[in-house]
Amino acid sequence: MVSFINVDFVIAPFGFHRQILLQRQGKFDQHFQLLTKEQFLQETSFTVDEVKAYEVLLTHEQLPPSFASLYLSYLTFVPPKHSDRKVQQLHRYFDLLLEHKAITLSPFARTKFSKKNVVVIGYLQEDTLLNERFNSFSMQVNYDKPPFVPQGMVVERLETISDEVSLFLNRVLSLYEQGVPSHKIVLVQPPSEYRYELDRQASYFNLPLALPSQETFLDVPLMQAYLNQEESMDAFLEKNASVFPVEHQHQLQSFIGSMPTSIRESVYCNDYLRLVARDFRLPSTSYEQPIRVVPFGPFDADVHVFVLGFCQGSVPRIHRDIGWLDDSLKPSLGLLTSRWMNVQEEIWIRYTLAHQGSVYLSRSHQGMNGRVLPSPFVDTLSMKEIDSMYTQDHVDYSLELGRIRKRIYEEKWTYYRYQHPYLPSLKKAFPKEETRFSYFPTPVRYTLPTPLKLSYSSVNEYFQCGFKYFVSRVLRVEPYDPDEFYMHLGTFAHDVFEHLMGDLSSFSSVFAERLAAQPKLTPKERILFRHLQPKLEEVARFNALHQQKMNHPSFIEEMKISIDVDEHTLLKGVIDRTILLGDDKGDQYIALMDYKSGSESFDGTLMEYGWSLQLPIYALMIQHHPDLKNRELIGVFIQHILHKSMKRNVIEIGNEQFPVTYQLDGVLINETQKAAYLDQNLLTQSSPFILSTTFKSGEYLKENSHVVSAEYLASMQTIAKEKIIEASKHIRHYNYALNPRKIKNKSSCDYCPFHDICFRQAKDVTHVSTKKDEIVNDESN
Repeated sequence: MVSFINVDFVIAPFGFHRQILLQRQGKFDQHFQLLTKEQFLQETSFTVDEVKAYEVLLTHEQLPPSFASLYLSYLTFVPPKHSDRKVQQLHRYFDLLLEHKAITLSPFARTKFSKKNVVVIGYLQEDTLLNERFNSFSMQVNYDKPPFVPQGMVVERLETISDEVSLFLNRVLSLYEQGVPSHKIVLVQPPSEYRYELDRQASYFNLPLALPSQETFLDVPLMQAYLNQEESMDAFLEKNASVFPVEHQHQLQSFIGSMPTSIRESVYCNDYLRLVARDFRLPSTSYEQPIRVVPFGPFDADVHVFVLGFCQGSVPRIHRDIGWLDDSLKPSLGLLTSRWMNVQEEIWIRYTLAHQGSVYLSRSHQGMNGRVLPSPFVDTLSMKEIDSMYTQDHVDYSLELGRIRKRIYEEKWTYYRYQHPYLPSLKKAFPKEETRFSYFPTPVRYTLPTPLKLSYSSVNEYFQCGFKYFVSRVLRVEPYDPDEFYMHLGTFAHDVFEHLMGDLSSFSSVFAERLAAQPKLTPKERILFRHLQPKLEEVARFNALHQQKMNHPSFIEEMKISIDVDEHTLLKGVIDRTILLGDDKGDQYIALMDYKSGSESFDGTLMEYGWSLQLPIYALMIQHHPDLKNRELIGVFIQHILHKSMKRNVIEIGNEQFPVTYQLDGVLINETQKAAYLDQNLLTQSSPFILSTTFKSGEYLKENSHVVSAEYLASMQTIAKEKIIEASKHIRHYNYALNPRKIKNKSSCDYCPFHDICFRQAKDVTHVSTKKDEIVNDESN
């Protein structure tokens, strides 16, 4: 770095500050003030009273808080006059805030900065805004040149993110054994997709990894409860004084106490409070001697620096021309365009890559959305990419974690012929003598109950594979390594919705009450259940808006029902939500809904093969219910209660946005007047609540795989009854053949918990082509 003697100011990114201050330590001839670019621009232009600025924009301009926040984020300096409408709008808001004294021009800026010496580290020499400000104050500027990065650095390539994180943590343990203290180990802040694995494995290894907090005050139950009620703050806190932590109550009082009266009395009160709470990040877990997680920057020569995810789009991050102001407008405002932000990002990374100590670079083959490509630095700096050799000689996945990893890799080899590169070394670390024998399943006779009791899940299991039904339902074998999280999640979500009874104001208390009533949770469930509340509340809010568009609805939650399918078979089940609809004329209709935490959808083309039978079976059962059989069935649906995709495709309902995955996925009757009982929007437009409904002026909606005739709804029930009788007959004749199927890239073996005991071969799998009705055995493997 450049010399700091006779320097008045040093301007550098925040990630550089620690190293700069350490360099100054003990040097009494250095008296500079350390600033970021943003601090310098603010001190040389104006300061913003954010609370007062929000008050002006919300009350005088009637802007929603989200728009006010957007405009304030661009007011980093006085915007010049410009012909563009957006820039003119910025200028008008600036003048308005200046008039109401929400903005204060810096009166001492010229005295403080005029003709002073400044060193700039880590910022672009082409930064127009900085250079204009330096010139206006006649400052003497010295830009630090980006450091030289040696050629030929090594990047280790691993197969998955999980492997990459394991390698990092094992290396940290190895450094500990060599006597390296925690504060000499640094992890450069990794991409967001690494967060889960870092949290999970750091807890497993019991390593103090100081990851920055992801939670804000908006996530805490107190804030959610307060936003969903209409009492005053004092009355609310008095009623819930013993329920929520005291520190959270004090913070809520602080938020509301700092809120201007005009905002508190406006329609934007809760929206503003949400914005403030969302910007207030909760403190991270504190450790006595943590492994630091920091941005890119310079480090001491004896520090060990780890960079995970060294790939395109991550190192460096790719900045694109997206946002309210596009790249064509940014230069006129002194803002960096996307191209220059990418150059800026590269400069910061070069300071890390030039580190004189140990730098460990790694990336995985497989990212969250498929294969990933190496960082452009690999070519630019003539780096060497190698497959990690760390596990060839020794593997330390910490005993049980290693055994689990080995089992997963062995399963991939058994079923997909995919040989993970670490499997040989894992087998060396965890040797096990395997017994090889031929397996031929034989029927086991036992006394069947009369009549045979079946449910949707048992019928579904039988048609997936007879042997799976036999092991699970007859022998009642417990899976070796069951991952029952999503089953527990679905059960818990059903429990919350059942007790909520449509009262959104009581959501927080119901959630807390039902969570406390859960049996002992695993560490994974404890972590994920904590983040579940806002997602379930969003589903409840979506359903409440849908309910407003129904015609005289009433609901039966978790309805238990059973019917005699024939003299040999009793069918039992629980329908998550039964929706009763009607009007003053006495017309009565019914719709059914089942909540899903997984990604299962209804596919009518699979019914003849015994798959996708849940909705047809529920339709059959409800039409045999003594109190409900006279109501006409107009729809059966699945609702997915978790949004899992990285891309949040949304649908707008009023002023709110919801993931499209919340839309009801199933079949709806195509008769417009009847369908409108479930959503009155269908009289004039498509339904935002029901998937794939297209408005069509006239008596009938446009038919597709989700909008069907009354005859199709009836045929679903007929097929369901036939398949139940077929399954019952085979089970009563002890037909438990090993017969998995693969249809439309879905396999009976997907997520099967009995992989380790079925010993299936390729010839056992039946591939079904729904287009040609071909059924073949695959012996190609």
